[in-house]
Amino acid sequence: MTTFFGVDQLQSDEDKVESYLKALRNTIVEFNKFLADDSRIELVVLSIGDRVTLCRRLK
Repeated sequence: MTTFFGVDQLQSDEDKVESYLKALRNTIVEFNKFLADDSRIELVVLSIGDRVTLCRRLK
């Protein structure tokens, strides 16, 4: 599910998504998982547009 301008939109047709966009999306998902699992990183999700993740190193 993707939130865009406060409206939930379901990704119902994966076939319409260009392959290079799928690869980019998967890369971003893996990067976000890496950041979420790292206790040295503080994460904040900002509700700007389609969400922005702000992170900073704690020490």
